[in-house]
Amino acid sequence: MLLVGGALGARWTYQFSGLGRTIAVVTIVIVLFGLSHPLGHLIGGWPSVITVAALGAATTYLLAPPNTPSAASSTNVESRT
Repeated sequence: MLLVGGALGARWTYQFSGLGRTIAVVTIVIVLFGLSHPLGHLIGGWPSVITVAALGAATTYLLAPPNTPSAASSTNVESRT
């Protein structure tokens, strides 16, 4: 399920923000996932999951914000469905 969710997230990020931003977001999220395990030993499992999920969401929002003018002008998402 983790791989399926990651693949869908990467696909949607690519559709709205392009390859460069998608690579940056995916790389950061993979690093955060790796850091979540040692962090879990320090602060507990669920606090670590919540912290890493929040950091991943914030990173994605900052690097690939929704409804960017450049993405909207270059990609018509409705025509792909």
